[in-house]
Amino acid sequence: MYDLTIIGNAPVDALYHVDDALLTQFNLKKGDWQRLPVETFDAIMKTLADDGNLPELIPGGSGANTAWHLARMGHKVFFAGLVGDDAPGQLFYTSLITAGADMTPPVKGLATFVLGCLVTPDGERTFISDGRCPDFLPEHVPEAVVRQSRYLMLEGYLLGTGYPALAHAAELGRAAGAKLLLTLAAPSFVQKHCAQIVELLTHEHATLFFANDKELAMLRNQIPHLMDPRLITKALQALYLTNYVVTHGGRGAEYYHKGNSNGLVPPARKVSKVVDATGAGDAFAAGFLHVWMADPDNVTDAIQAGHTLAGKVIAHLGGRPNVTLDD
Repeated sequence: MYDLTIIGNAPVDALYHVDDALLTQFNLKKGDWQRLPVETFDAIMKTLADDGNLPELIPGGSGANTAWHLARMGHKVFFAGLVGDDAPGQLFYTSLITAGADMTPPVKGLATFVLGCLVTPDGERTFISDGRCPDFLPEHVPEAVVRQSRYLMLEGYLLGTGYPALAHAAELGRAAGAKLLLTLAAPSFVQKHCAQIVELLTHEHATLFFANDKELAMLRNQIPHLMDPRLITKALQALYLTNYVVTHGGRGAEYYHKGNSNGLVPPARKVSKVVDATGAGDAFAAGFLHVWMADPDNVTDAIQAGHTLAGKVIAHLGGRPNVTLDD
């Protein structure tokens, strides 16, 4: 029996340290995730190469980072995502397996998704992609694993072409009694796929979702613009009936139950310097779930555990530094 199965993207992050001028030059929205035309993406890569800016390859992915942390804390976790048997794919797979998680094996002949991660001097990260990413389809859902999981977490970055697979997994989980968790994605994803998010949030077994303040604001802003009045009603119900956790960066986080916040819970310790914010939200989710899955009523301690782990992660480079809650 798995404590948690997570279904998500499986990218390897190509980490670059850049100045804000590069973002301005290519009209990139700082802190967001942007799918670019191939020619724009290639132009950015050429600019970086011409400047001698070489990337560090680090296994990434929002759900995968959460799975990695939880496995290292002793939880039985399965991550379902697509990687190839190329060097980036083997790097991704080995990282999770070494941490103690289980994962679907690399696919022969598949090209692993490599995602550009631009880190500015303030530690903020901006993700860019040329869209060349393998599609996660319903047949890629590990059905037997989902049926043996207490919780099922679906990652928002699979919305769009991956929605049929997420919906299929949610139905499998419902039939098996797994509680459904959801992470939202960057505001641009929320804006584009709001209807799909609402369908998942109003699923019968939807229990909890994670968002940062910008993602939640985008969700609330998009709901009135949904074309289907039925979805608008369902969305408003979801924001009342589904519990959710909202992070506000260094200011803290809130837990909402039946539409009411428990109040902003600030971090017990402030981080003196942010080196890289990559994976902060993923680490927060892992720290929160570490406490919450054992005691769903202990929300304040769960939030503090999330703050603690996220604070340790952002003091290092990349989303998977060698840190734990006990360090």
